[in-house]
Amino acid sequence: MRRAKTREFPVAECKRCRRRLKIVSLERMICQTCHKHEPKAICGVCSLEKRFLTEGAGVCPDCVKKARRCTEVECARCGRTKPLAKLGGEYCKPCQTKVNRGEGRCSGCGKDKQYVLKKAKLCNRCYTIGYAPRGLQKNLETVSISSEYNRTLFNHLVGLIDWETADEEARRRFRDFGKFLQTYHFDGPLTWGSILKLKSELPGARFVYVRHCLHQLGELLLDPSKDETLEECKRRIRPLVSISSLEADVIAVFEKYDLWLRTERKNTPSVRRAHFATLGGF
Repeated sequence: MRRAKTREFPVAECKRCRRRLKIVSLERMICQTCHKHEPKAICGVCSLEKRFLTEGAGVCPDCVKKARRCTEVECARCGRTKPLAKLGGEYCKPCQTKVNRGEGRCSGCGKDKQYVLKKAKLCNRCYTIGYAPRGLQKNLETVSISSEYNRTLFNHLVGLIDWETADEEARRRFRDFGKFLQTYHFDGPLTWGSILKLKSELPGARFVYVRHCLHQLGELLLDPSKDETLEECKRRIRPLVSISSLEADVIAVFEKYDLWLRTERKNTPSVRRAHFATLGGF
């Protein structure tokens, strides 16, 4: 259980009572006792009862700070007119972040770039390459899938990981697919028909990694000679799409060749698509 952080007040001379006590406001150098005795009034901006309102305008210090912060000035780094990241600063928020991180020669690739990890002097690309396998391993260790069948599907994909080339995309792919398997219930064992139907029900960029994993499972676990005889599967998998512009009698020959690749060679749809893409280019 984490302990709540307690604010430590410095000890200095209070400008009101002239005693050395803990100061609760460094801006006004006032102790807690004197602070409590300061008169309150209603702020003309936030309508809250506050202390130290500006004379005449009746605005509290918090509203004054917000007004100053929202004032658009020219950023000293990018030259654009934007609100400053902090009061009294000279950079907008994006530039302030870059200044805080620093820039220089990356310790990974050796190029002059913006640091994403200042302590290690790593650019975004080198940081992703170096830390993605660690993040992927953490995701695999912490994912909790209650369904035994779903867990088996997940483990099949885990067995295909090449840790030497594991990158940020792999980490996100397993993260998204693990979350999907935590809630989704399969009505039965996977078939190409069920995979294609499920992929069509998961549109948009949100499920792009889930669709990729489902197709990968189909090519890993299912027999290419089965289920693809369904008209729906033949229409959606379409391994002959790269040669669709050829004459009909030529395509008929390639369809027989595709049948042989599927039934005799047991080639997956991706392998056959790549094969016919090469033939189409030739």
